Amino acid sequence: MGKIRVAVVGVGNCASSLIQGVHFYRNAPENEFVPGLMHVNLGGYHIGDIEFSAAFDIDANKVGKDLAEAIWARPNDTYRFADVPKTGITVSRGMTHDGIGKYLAQVVEKAPGAAESSADTVLLSMNLWRFSPAIFEACREVPLSSRGERELPQAVGWAIAVRGERYRGIPCREGVLDLSTRADVAEVERRLQDVEARP
Repeated sequence: MGKIRVAVVGVGNCASSLIQGVHFYRNAPENEFVPGLMHVNLGGYHIGDIEFSAAFDIDANKVGKDLAEAIWARPNDTYRFADVPKTGITVSRGMTHDGIGKYLAQVVEKAPGAAESSADTVLLSMNLWRFSPAIFEACREVPLSSRGERELPQAVGWAIAVRGERYRGIPCREGVLDLSTRADVAEVERRLQDVEARP
C-alpha cells in the first residue's frame, strides 16, 4: 500500500501531538499492545505510513520555519514526548478566515503577506464590512490587541456582546485578499491599482 499524505492546517498543540505521535510510533510492532494507540495497523496502513506533505499557519512565530521547529513555537505548550527531526516542510502562510479564537487572537502576531484565495475554491468574503456609525463607539471601547491596535473583528464582537448590535454575513463568490497586517497594505494596493470601484 502507499503512503497517507497529510497537510496540516494550523500548527497548534493538537498538530504538535499528532506529529510527535507519528514520529514516536513509526516503528511500533503490529503484534503487540501499544499504549496510546487503538490500532497500529488500520485497514492495511501502519502508523509509519503517515507522512506530512504541507503545513499552513498564520502565526509569525511559525510561518517560514520547518514543521519540526514550528510545533514548539509559542504559544504552543503541549507536552514534549518525541524529538521530531527536520521534515523539510516549511510552514506556509495560510488564510486567516475566522479560524483564530477570541483569546488566541490577543497573543498571536499574524505573519506578514497577503494570502490570496481563488473564488473557485473558497466560498467566503472577508475584510469587507458595512456598519452603522455605532461601530465607531465599539472601536473606542474595545481593549487594545497584543499589537497595541484596536482590531475590527474584536470591535464587532464587542459591539455584539456589550452593545447588543446585530450583524449578518452575506456569502458571495469572489476571490479574497487577506489584509491582516499593515505590511499587507502595499501589496493589496498594488493588486487593486487598476481596479475600478463600482457602487
